[in-house]
Parts: sequence; structure tokens; C-alpha cells
Amino acid sequence: MPALYDTFLIQEPLRQDPFAVTHNPDDTATRIGVYRKSILYFEERHRTRAVERLKYELGLLYAQQGEWERALKVLKPLWEGVSWRREGWWAILGALGEVLRESAVSCGDGETVIRAAWEGMSSFRPLQGACDLILTPGSKKVLCFDLIPKDSGIVRVADITSSIETDSFDFRHIVSQPDHMRQEDYWLQTINGLSRTPAGHHSSNEIRILPKPPKMQIEIPVLQKEYLTDETVTLEVEVTNDEDDDAKVTLEARFLGQADTVPTLSWTPDATGPGMTEDPLTDQRKKQIPSIQLGHIEQSGMRKIHIIFVAGPQATEAVLEIKALYHLIAEPDTPVTKLLVHEMVFDRPFEANCDFQPSIDPQPMPNCFHLAESNDPHNTAQGLRQLWTSTIRLASVAPVPLIIEDVTLNLNGIHDAAICTITTNPTTSQAPTIAPNCFHESRFDILTQKLDLDDRRSTTFTFHLQIRWRRNHPNASLASTTIPAPDLIVPFGEPRVLAAILPPPLPETDNTEAEAEAQTIIPLAYTIENPSTHVLTFSVSMETSDAFAFSGPKTISSLQLVPMSRRTLRYNVCPLVRGKWITPELRVLDTGFNQIVRVVGTAGGGGNMRSERKGGVSVWVDAEGE
Repeated sequence: MPALYDTFLIQEPLRQDPFAVTHNPDDTATRIGVYRKSILYFEERHRTRAVERLKYELGLLYAQQGEWERALKVLKPLWEGVSWRREGWWAILGALGEVLRESAVSCGDGETVIRAAWEGMSSFRPLQGACDLILTPGSKKVLCFDLIPKDSGIVRVADITSSIETDSFDFRHIVSQPDHMRQEDYWLQTINGLSRTPAGHHSSNEIRILPKPPKMQIEIPVLQKEYLTDETVTLEVEVTNDEDDDAKVTLEARFLGQADTVPTLSWTPDATGPGMTEDPLTDQRKKQIPSIQLGHIEQSGMRKIHIIFVAGPQATEAVLEIKALYHLIAEPDTPVTKLLVHEMVFDRPFEANCDFQPSIDPQPMPNCFHLAESNDPHNTAQGLRQLWTSTIRLASVAPVPLIIEDVTLNLNGIHDAAICTITTNPTTSQAPTIAPNCFHESRFDILTQKLDLDDRRSTTFTFHLQIRWRRNHPNASLASTTIPAPDLIVPFGEPRVLAAILPPPLPETDNTEAEAEAQTIIPLAYTIENPSTHVLTFSVSMETSDAFAFSGPKTISSLQLVPMSRRTLRYNVCPLVRGKWITPELRVLDTGFNQIVRVVGTAGGGGNMRSERKGGVSVWVDAEGE
């Protein structure tokens, strides 16, 4: 049916004023769509104030419709970053906070409820009073208001409203612009009356309120200049209440530093006292910031508590932060914080040098013509064996003496089919007290063996050192420090020449001169090993020297070794010099492969033998009278 009248002059009510119709759900959806499009439009043009106003009206619309979650989703981020707070527009900010608080209550968001309510109580506090405001011509009156601040920060005068109410008219004058309220001086009440004070560079319409200075004292009476890695540290913390009233105190402690290097703090189990309980926090927060409630501490009272932690394995620096969170009994709504910060240094207690030297295996090599089976049911290895000795030189870099309880060389892994047995060498000293910059030496015998006799591949063994130590005082706890050790590569299938110093020969008579002559002789043994499955032929020669004379085979043109066998050549060396190193040069040539077999020194000899980098060994000759 066609329309009986024209509508082009007057639009429908919804199109005239979309915000005037609120009862129709379709109208509300239309308004929400308009708000969203408008917000996007003004955001693209960086019109911040327009966007904030539209978001506020959109959130208010959601709240009016009872859609509290949507209202909270819009209003909460707006309230957190709105520019009205910086501009001092307290009235509209208060309206926003009220709608936000109501939405948060309906959604169960307790944190937002408290934050919005707290700002409402703290920021918008009207000051009003009554006095004689009759101003005669040329007169001036100074009005004083008392303000008790609850929070620290900057408090500004938002506006000043003067109202006049008469029978004839009502008049209200509002000053809200900061420039209109600012003046060059301000008045102070003194014992001599009012005193005018220049404002200077300070603003006359704002005041900075400083935090209440805490009088709670936190001290750590005993602190070392530095601590050592891996040790257990116990710190006694004293909390003294120097406030003018009793206080309820909670203590928190944490380390600030790299997350993978700072220790984990905890309170000692025996930390007890009146009203002291551990804070019922989650396990994750306890690990980050352990907290303990010290409870009620009376005025001038003191409470002692212990913090315990195990220092990490890496040398590092960290900051220990201990925080006392408390309030006075008379002011339960005024939280106060006292902070103690201390820089702590954690240094390594030791440095280690690890050397591997071959040793002569007392057990003979397998007989290639008759292979005997092992009688040990626990040892299934049937392959070649090599005996090595590891010498550990441990240096103390700690600033205080330390007691070494135990040093062990532990096996990490084997990178081929083999076994390894580690035993402590009898020459290792036990439980020494090592002073700063001093050394401790330990030796370990390492027996390596391949599982299969036909397997002659080189094998890599990895190790680490474990040092159990403590400080040199009765209550010191035991610490354990791990230091990486170098890898040991054992060449099971290569021929070797091992040099060793033998015990000096015994004189045949009781002649003193003969005994002295025997003491000057240095017996050397060179053991040539053939671990291969082939017959090897060697050419051996001992080079002459002006530093010593020797007895023994000077040249062996053809020395044959059957598979898996060894041969020992003995020499008596008579030094011609004193207090020096001499280098007997034994040249061993594998004639089949035309390769020189390097001579390697074995462990033992009391430090009188060393292997040279270019091959061969040197022997120390004592000076006269040593």
C-alpha cells in the first residue's frame, strides 16, 4: 500500500537521533556499531580525546545493558591509560572509575575493584569549610585547609569553586585552569602570624608528598667479603622496630641477577618466633621471592631470622634484596616498605690442572698363540688393556684456608666399546688443609680395556673432578664442586715406546764409594709395545751426548715383536752434569712403515722425568749434595 504522506522532510526518530532511543534491542546494536566505527575512524587520525570519550560512552552503554564483561573489557584498558588523569579532569575520571568499579564487582575482578576504589578515595577529595567571606573593598583573606595525605605523589588543586547563595540569585564561580590558579607566592601560618613566601620554581597549586620514611631497621651482622661457589651460606638477618608503635611485619628476600646463575633462597626450618609463619604462597612464588611473616614486633623490639641458600656452580655477582613489608598497628591501612640491598660476589674456590700419562701395565699382553678366557664373571672385556695415570694439581684461589675432604676423578662416558676402572693412587695425600694460593696433588690410576680383542680403534674417555671441601671452622657445611677434566684418547692399536725411571741398583759390596757411585747412576727402561696383529720390526739406536754416558745397547738394527707383545730395553745413564735436565735420545724406527715411534714418559719417577713436546723424555739430575 503506498504511503499516504511524504517523509522526505522529517526522518524517522532513529535516524534523527540514534542515541535517544534505548528501549529497542536493535537500536542498541546499531548504537554499538556506530560507536565502534567512530572509534576506528578517530584512531586512524590519532584523535586521542575523541577516542577516549567514545570508548567511555561505549562501555557505559554496555553497563546499562548489563553486559558487564564487555563493559569491563572496554573500560579497564581505557582507565589504565586515559589522558584525563594527566590533564586533571577529575570529574569525568571519577565517573569512569565508578562505572569501572561496578563492572568489576559484577565480573568478580577483585584487583580492579580495589584499584578503582582506591583512586576514587585518594585522588578526589573535596576540601570545604565555612568562614566569614565578607570582603570589604581593598581587603584580602587567606583560607587554610587541613589535608592529611594517605599516599605519596603529587597532589594538585583540580578546581576552586566559590558559591554565593542569596534570596535574589545563586552564583557559582569555578576556576579550573592551572594557569588561573597559579600565583607567585603563597602564605604560611607561623608563630608570628601569616607569612608570605615566594613560590619560586615550584607551582603554587600543587604539592609533592614524600613517602613516609621507614624506621624499621634491617641488618646482616656478619657478611663475608666474598663467598664461594657451591657452598651453603647461612645469613642471620636482624629486624629492629624503631617506629613509635608496634608493627606487623612480613619479610621477603630474593637475588637479582641472571636467572640461571642466582641462588634459590629459603628460610631456615628453625626460624621461629612469636607469630612467625611462612607466607602461604604458591610453590612457584616461594621459589622466586620467599616470604615469611614475622608477625607482631613491639616497639624497640628485634627479631632474628636466617636465610639459607646454596651458591651456584658458576662464578658470578648478584644483588641480595631483603624487603620488610609492614604497617603500624595504629595505621593498618598505611603500608610501609623498608629495603636492604647488598651486592654479593661468588668466586670459584679451586682451579685444576689434569695430566694423563701412560703407565706400564703389570699384566702381560694377551698371547696371540693362546688366548685365555677370563675367569671373572663380572668382567666380560677380552680386548687389549692400557694403564694410565692422571695427576690432578688443585690450586686454591679462595681467600681463606679450606679443608679438602675428598678428591675423585669420575667417568662421564666412553665413546666406544670399552670399559674403564678408576682407583686412587697410593701416593695421594689425604684430607689436607690447603691455604690460599697453595696446591694439592692427587693421582688416579685409570685401567682401560676394549671389549673385543679384534677391536683396536682409538677410544675417547670423558671425566670430571669432584671435590668435597669445607671452610676451616667447626660449623662449616660440606660443599661439593665439580670441575671438567680433559678427555683421554687411548690409541689401542698403535705401537708405543714407554720410558720409565727404575729404582737405583744396589751396590754389590758395603763399600761407601761404590754406594755413592751407584747413587749417581740413573737406570732407564724403554718398553716397546706391539698391539697390532702383525709382526713389527724396529730399528733402535741411542744417541751419544756430552751431558751423560750410558751403558746398554747402542744400536739394534732389527728388533722383531710378534703381535700383542712387548720388549723392554734397559740403560744405565751416568750424568756428566749436575742440577740440569738431560735428554737421552732413543730413536725407535718402525722399519715396515718407515715411521719414528715417539718415546713417551710414564708416570712415577717422583717428578724427575718429563715428556718433551718434540718427542723423547728428559731426566732431572740433582745438584751436588741433594
